[in-house]
Amino acid sequence: EIVLSDDIPDDDIPHDLADIPRKQAADWNILGSPCGISAEKRVQALSECLASGIHKCSLIAQLEDTHVAFSLLRSCASYGLAVYYMRTVPPCSEFGRFDDAVRQCFSTIVVATNDATWTQATLPIRRGGFGLRPTNTFAPVAFTASSLAAERHLPLLLTTQHLTTSLSSAHDPSVAQAMEAEVLAPFPAARHDLVRTSQTPADMPQKLQRCITHSIEDVISSSLIAPLPTADKARISSCCASGSSMWLSLPMLAHTASPPWLTNPQFAVLSRARLGLDVASDAQLCNICRRYEADTRGDHSLCCLHGGVRTLLHHRVVDCLFRHCSTALMNPAREAHPFTSSPTQRADIVLRRQVRRTTAIDVAVTFPLRLGAPVSAAAETPGGAATLYENVKWHEYGEAASRANIDFVPFVFDTFGAIGSSAWPLLRSIFRCAAQRRGISRVVATQSGLLDLNVHPVRDAGRRSRGRYVFSYGVET
Repeated sequence: EIVLSDDIPDDDIPHDLADIPRKQAADWNILGSPCGISAEKRVQALSECLASGIHKCSLIAQLEDTHVAFSLLRSCASYGLAVYYMRTVPPCSEFGRFDDAVRQCFSTIVVATNDATWTQATLPIRRGGFGLRPTNTFAPVAFTASSLAAERHLPLLLTTQHLTTSLSSAHDPSVAQAMEAEVLAPFPAARHDLVRTSQTPADMPQKLQRCITHSIEDVISSSLIAPLPTADKARISSCCASGSSMWLSLPMLAHTASPPWLTNPQFAVLSRARLGLDVASDAQLCNICRRYEADTRGDHSLCCLHGGVRTLLHHRVVDCLFRHCSTALMNPAREAHPFTSSPTQRADIVLRRQVRRTTAIDVAVTFPLRLGAPVSAAAETPGGAATLYENVKWHEYGEAASRANIDFVPFVFDTFGAIGSSAWPLLRSIFRCAAQRRGISRVVATQSGLLDLNVHPVRDAGRRSRGRYVFSYGVET
């Protein structure tokens, strides 16, 4: 359908389009989006449209279950709720007001934020954030990309003689104003890409909005991480590792073996640790070893080697991995002795498959913020600390596995949920076989399997002791 505003002069309308319905500028509202009204009334109309989202935020903040509340906030009452209006309405201050409501809700259900922690929270989960994109920052990108994409469809609706320059988005003042929006000032490369694309729309890439949104997020992430100390860089880098944040994104809920929801204390500890905040009000004697002081960030509790908590969490990972190997019909055996040259050595799991060589798996947990090589490796590469710790396992089991003519796989988790690089080929093989057996797609099997490996160990990661949370394994896992 083509709709013309009544404020277009009759001389500018081609003769054979004269019969097209005309709308008054004051009531031009298409699919709930206030498109054709004055700027002042448009802001008022948009405020009414976003009021439902702000009301949802206030209702979500009243929920008692924080994990459920956050999932609803991220999926139903933040960026996803407003993106349609971002694409159809020129940028205005109402998007900033909507972002304030989202931030207030997040501060209520998760943790109070300052500017730095909120910036991290607005990053995608894959970049160590919480996936709460700010609509005010990305509204100019969404509106410009939508206008340029819509212009491509004009030749399908209008004949060549009707495609006048006045219908071009390059001559639309609202598009020009969006590209010059103040919120784009810190991102000159993104603004340049928008201007260049508006001048040559034929060269517009596919999914322009996504491309420029990702480039802006790259800049935000780099500016956030650059001034941080090495330990905080390692923390965010580990949170960016593949599969480390399944407890937060919760994909493929319908295919999980059991509900993956965390308790309020567990979710609070994991969220604060992800943001680099204190998990305790003051330092006190470690409840695990009873020897050293446990700091407020929980770093000592994570790397403490005393007590049975660490062993319990190691066994939790082994249990999850064994269950998935069984589902994939890989004939797993626990605590077996597959090394003929070293009968006393045993692996956590041994896979005796008919079509492939026997595979020995040894599970380990490491702390990426440990001073020295681990923290440097974690800061440089997501999962770097886990990959580095694999060398310890190779030194311990590699020669014995080679003499026994079997494959050896070190399965190393770090305490932010990152998995070492050597484990990924094995995981892909497990999930591929599981998908074939269950009759589901490989993507579903992989996502649900990683969610199970990620969420279940974390349920044992936080425990309350003397009014504080002590966790010695998975801040992320």
